[in-house]
Amino acid sequence: HMRRDLVPLSIKGIAERFTAAHGADFNRPITPRWIGAQLRSRLSLVPIKSHGTFVIPETQADVITQLAERYGLDDGVDSAVDG
Repeated sequence: HMRRDLVPLSIKGIAERFTAAHGADFNRPITPRWIGAQLRSRLSLVPIKSHGTFVIPETQADVITQLAERYGLDDGVDSAVDG
C-alpha cells in the first residue's frame, strides 16, 4: 500500500488532511466516502480495503507521481510514494 512514514496512505487520513486544509470552502461535510468517490472519479485512483481500512495501493505509485507533477505538488510526494 502507499505509505507515508511507514503508515499506509488511508482514505480517512486523506479526508482529514483535506478537511483541515479546505473544509471551510465546501458547503457539505467532507467524509472519507466522498473523498474516495473523488479519487475514483476525478483522479482515476482505485483504493483497496486492507484490514478494514481503505488505502491507496502501492501499485498506484506511478499514477500519484504523475498527478503530483501535473498539479505541481512536489512537496512530500516522494515520501508518500517511496515509503
